[in-house]
Amino acid sequence: MRTPLTLALLLCAPRLLAQTPNDEAEAQLRRGVELRRAGRDAESLDAFARAYSLQRGPRMAAQWGLACQATGRWAQAEALLREALAAGDDPWVTRNREALERARDVATRHLATVELLGGPEGAQVRLNGDAAGSLPLPTPLRALAGTTVIEVSAEGYEPLTLRFSTAPGEVLRERVQMVPRPPPAPVVAPVVAPVTAPAPVVAPPPRVVSEPSRVGRTWAAVAWVGAGVFGAIGVTALVLREDAVASYNQSCDVGDARGDCGSLRDRGLVSTGAAAVSLPVAALLTGAGALLWVSGRGASRPGALRCAPTLAGLQCGARF
Repeated sequence: MRTPLTLALLLCAPRLLAQTPNDEAEAQLRRGVELRRAGRDAESLDAFARAYSLQRGPRMAAQWGLACQATGRWAQAEALLREALAAGDDPWVTRNREALERARDVATRHLATVELLGGPEGAQVRLNGDAAGSLPLPTPLRALAGTTVIEVSAEGYEPLTLRFSTAPGEVLRERVQMVPRPPPAPVVAPVVAPVTAPAPVVAPPPRVVSEPSRVGRTWAAVAWVGAGVFGAIGVTALVLREDAVASYNQSCDVGDARGDCGSLRDRGLVSTGAAAVSLPVAALLTGAGALLWVSGRGASRPGALRCAPTLAGLQCGARF
């Protein structure tokens, strides 16, 4: 037979167990309010978040939203205050509606709206480093006005980063266009060719150019250059001689050697001598160059004529 005390405990136990989460939520809510009264708004956030997770309701959402507003978490504050104000039949919200609406409006003035369009479906979205859901988003994003960074990632696509500036109250629509990641290149096994011995390389016989051939051609070129120089001197001397003779015949008597007439006569004599020396030397060098060239070309063959310049002049010899 059960005693009355046992029956009372059994009847009260389910009620006590059911109230335990609510009691803890109320305790966390009171702790958060005390921290805010002490000016420790940042520390109160954890207490209000714990209370909201244990007992989700308009009063918990409102207190947490007010703490978020006090710490500059404008987007989260606006969302929580809107949730609390949506419960129009809650007595606590009804008593504090005017203050809650003012707090919501303050948060709204700091925010802009960003609407993401496009896909791919299921792509993960991060707003300023915080997770914001996956595409397609059920509602537009609320972002703090200023520089906004949106990161989108999806399997099989290159990551996408959108960076833009927004003004308070601005509504911005952005289309997401992700680029598929190229498939990895197939690994191709290297083809090993059979090793074969290289074919012997037979070098062509070297071209033999005899030293006498090169020397003879070199001296032939030197002789022809000298012939050109002396030939030019001789021709110039003849021209000067003809000019001096013509001037002398026009201005001077025969045998007159005075003044300008003497100068003309001397110039004619010198020009005549220069021509008489230069032209024969040019002819001699021309012939010597020809002999040297011929002897150089045939120096490597038997029976060729060979000539070379010496101190005494040009010396030639034949080999048979």
